[in-house]
Amino acid sequence: MVDLRKTAIGGMVGVLLGSLSGPTAAQGGNACPKPLPLAVAEAGLRVHTQVMVRALMCKTVEEDRAAGRPTGRLEAPREDSGRQTMDPQQSAAMRAYAALTERHRTRISGWEREIIAKRGLSRFDRWRTDAASDIARREGRMSYGTDAEGFCASARSQVEALMQMSDGEFVQAVTTAWCVINPQPAKRGG
Repeated sequence: MVDLRKTAIGGMVGVLLGSLSGPTAAQGGNACPKPLPLAVAEAGLRVHTQVMVRALMCKTVEEDRAAGRPTGRLEAPREDSGRQTMDPQQSAAMRAYAALTERHRTRISGWEREIIAKRGLSRFDRWRTDAASDIARREGRMSYGTDAEGFCASARSQVEALMQMSDGEFVQAVTTAWCVINPQPAKRGG
């Protein structure tokens, strides 16, 4: 049996999509009390950030393909002064990220406001930067040597699944994923 908490280290989105059926049988229906709204907000923004990181990784694959370079396997970033710059408007990965952001704009903005209200703008900015850096490092390590086209196809299908969710389904999926990653009892929140 796969431990979804270990999967979460590299992919909150994967855990989110893998947990859509709800708590596992071993957890039972009441295994996770409702997490505090701040925890759900942080988890939701981590999902959004992971989609952004994957879109940026796939934008590089798209640039290589457009320049006629083989896409091969994902590897550590390299200095390449001859790299073609691609307008984000032309990148399918970035367009998908932008569409997801627009679809759930109200929810994402609400999560940002909630964290800012609890922690202040400077702490929020620092948290968001740290989260993005952490996710980028983990995605880089987890995807190193992975077939680039396969990775991007998987990322696209994940974004498509998130795009199909209503706002309520998105929040429920983030909450369920939070419960999988944090199986200990949570403080009751409102």
